[in-house]
Amino acid sequence: MHSTPATRSSRAGFTRTLAASLLLSVPAGLFAGDQSILVSSWEDLHNVRLFLSGSYILERDLGPLDEGYDIYASPAANDGAGWLPIGGGSTFFTGVLDGQGHTITGLHVNKEESQAGLFGAVWGGEIKDLGLADVNITSGGGSVGALSGFLRGTVTNSWSTGSITGGSDQAGGLVGSGRVIMDSCWSGATVTSTSWVGGLIGFQQLESTVTNSYFVGSATALRPTAASHAGGLVADLFGTISTSYAAGGVTASETGVEGGLVADLGPDGTVEDSYWDSVVTGTDTSEGGGTPLTPAQMKGAAAVTHMTALDFDDVWVTMQEGVAINGIVPVNDGYPILRNLPIEPQLMAQAPLIPPAARAMGDFDSNGCVNFQDFLFMLENWNRAIDGIPIGFNDFLALLENWGEGCVPL
Repeated sequence: MHSTPATRSSRAGFTRTLAASLLLSVPAGLFAGDQSILVSSWEDLHNVRLFLSGSYILERDLGPLDEGYDIYASPAANDGAGWLPIGGGSTFFTGVLDGQGHTITGLHVNKEESQAGLFGAVWGGEIKDLGLADVNITSGGGSVGALSGFLRGTVTNSWSTGSITGGSDQAGGLVGSGRVIMDSCWSGATVTSTSWVGGLIGFQQLESTVTNSYFVGSATALRPTAASHAGGLVADLFGTISTSYAAGGVTASETGVEGGLVADLGPDGTVEDSYWDSVVTGTDTSEGGGTPLTPAQMKGAAAVTHMTALDFDDVWVTMQEGVAINGIVPVNDGYPILRNLPIEPQLMAQAPLIPPAARAMGDFDSNGCVNFQDFLFMLENWNRAIDGIPIGFNDFLALLENWGEGCVPL
């Protein structure tokens, strides 16, 4: 690590200063303001845990091809444990991490205990302008999220994709549990745990807020009891959700509770000016309010007409086939996206599971050959909404009309 251009301390100089601050118990904030600490490698990111009250700036994208990935963040790192979350238990990150719009890709966590994510536990801290792509986070316990397992603080302009799996309660696409002030965030992650599973936050405590945020992944709660809660944005809500939406699959056990936005509403929980796709989430109900819509009402230009509480001038932008967004042209209509966050990851998160041209042919596995494998796929997914449209009679007709098309004779 090294300081910002305002100070230009050398790496060695920073190390000596950091050691001195720890040994002499220099008050937190020594490196605040214009002396924030730059993070430009996996090693730098790992070393954030050495000074938990610091102010950090991510200087570049980090991924599997960068030096140090195998040591700190790969599936083989730390004897198979992968990334070691920053903070946890009674040790909290209390500082600031400013991602500056950069992306951390391929973070692996394989932890037996609770509080798993890039951070294990944050208290009074702030995470902003950060993307986490293709995470693979697994915990045998609860409080699991891409950004942080537990967070009592602020998250803004951040997002996640990948897989998040908990072994107990409280899992979310961004944060597992906590008192979270969240604004302008999204997740396309696949989130699975026993209960209290939310697209963005698993368990949202009192005085929490979610604004201008959305979810397009899947949230699944596996506990075979009524305590199985899965919500499109938040499973258990004690705070406030406003001007947000959910358009991801939501699944709880047969005796559990599913909510398009919220599964269970606690004291003071409120939902305002928010929407969910009742077809894709698979439910017409959501605790606390909100408006159920169809894919046709939420996608493309139609979103402006039906999602009137969203600010399409400054915050949101419609995703319309062939209409460029910051120079990137969507290939299909989609749900609204956040105009001030990176566009390409948002478009990729909404890419059709089956390309429209392939589905029109009955080629559900999109391999160029319409055959028995496509027939099995159709049977296994009958009435299931894929890309917002249930597999049904029209797909069956397409399969019959194009049987054998593109297949090489044996």
